[in-house]
Amino acid sequence: MKTGLNRVLGFILAVVMVLGGVAAAESGTDFEYVLLDDGTAMITGYNGSGQELVFPETLDGHTVTGLGSNFGVGTTAIKNIRSITVPDTMTTIEPGALRFAEYLEEIRTGGDHPVFSFTDGVLYNKQKQSLALYLQGNRAEHFDVPEGIREIEDLAFLRAKLVSVRLPGSVERIGRECFYQCAFLAEASLSEGLRSIDADAFTNCDKLRTIVIPASVTDIAESVFTDAHLKEIRVAEGNPVFTISDGALINIRDGVLIAFPHYSGAESCVIPEGVTRIGNLAFYACHHLKQVTFPDGLLEIGHGAFLMCNHLEAIDLPDSVIRLEDSAFMRNSDVKYLRLPAGLTEIVSNFEDMSITGLEIPESVRVIDRSFYSLPNLTEVVIPDSVSTISHDSFAYCKNLAVITIPASVTEIGCRFAGCSDSLVIRTEKGSYAEQYCRDNGMNWEYIPE
Repeated sequence: MKTGLNRVLGFILAVVMVLGGVAAAESGTDFEYVLLDDGTAMITGYNGSGQELVFPETLDGHTVTGLGSNFGVGTTAIKNIRSITVPDTMTTIEPGALRFAEYLEEIRTGGDHPVFSFTDGVLYNKQKQSLALYLQGNRAEHFDVPEGIREIEDLAFLRAKLVSVRLPGSVERIGRECFYQCAFLAEASLSEGLRSIDADAFTNCDKLRTIVIPASVTDIAESVFTDAHLKEIRVAEGNPVFTISDGALINIRDGVLIAFPHYSGAESCVIPEGVTRIGNLAFYACHHLKQVTFPDGLLEIGHGAFLMCNHLEAIDLPDSVIRLEDSAFMRNSDVKYLRLPAGLTEIVSNFEDMSITGLEIPESVRVIDRSFYSLPNLTEVVIPDSVSTISHDSFAYCKNLAVITIPASVTEIGCRFAGCSDSLVIRTEKGSYAEQYCRDNGMNWEYIPE
């Protein structure tokens, strides 16, 4: 019999999962689950204890067919599990479902399980000819992926203790976050035949210094090597899509700079003509980098592209740039010169903690949101007539900012200028929104001189 609490939890989960396209949700004795559209159950949580976990074939009369990716969220019980038993009915284990099972050493399946097989600490999906999961409790330092495997699934080697891994020529795809947080991985041998590498596949691989992209690879996602401590990226001769230019990995087909090895020690990078986008986290934490030359024709700079490049001295963006994604330039404390492109319309979550003394905002900008935070050397700013919105801590902690001019075009001010000097003066026009803002918030203000 379900307790009142279980009924309440079941109702809440039901609402959430119905909105997400799933039929209903319930709670079993030690398991939480959702009902799928076909009436079968997917296990989403566990409230039991012990080192051996046996998944049931049914829960409250519903056949258990899957294990959800959020299994283990919010409980520490999963961490201590050493073995699990998967019933023949469970034909789906979503990527990341066992990410909290840090000491898992064994997965038991029936001898003729329709989908999965388990050998030497590795779970394979027979139908897809794929490697589904390399268990975190596996202590081997080297692993050769078997011939015939065509896909390494998402999060398959998450936090594995491996020092080296070799992929055969049969592998065509390396999934999302496949080797994520493999802190000991020093060598990853990729073979010809590989076609695609998904996002964050080698993120946080602290020991990985060099990687060679085979000639057969035609797709590499952005943020694939974030914080991988790479000193060098190489591309095999004959690759039709990727090349290396001044150390950076470039997709010449799509005009995207994918990654720069942030442990290379390089102090400069010249981005070649033809690059129209700098990918997400491409230069993340390149602490040695002091100078970057941007090409004319560059259109976009992705999320976190230069995040934590704390020795970058100048940012001189060409007028062709029309989009800066959030945190493209953040925590660049040594930047003393900033030139913004003439066609930029929004500045969102950018340009925090810089040493610039002057700031010229282009006439094209309409929105300033969560930007220009903590610029200690900035003393005066003029907001152009094109801007309508200034919000979310923009210009906060600019402790030496003495004067900021805000025109009548600004009809929304969502920031409080926290951390700025009490003597900060806002210059504005008579009858403007900014004047009323100053009156309402006790700010110093004066009219713009005619």
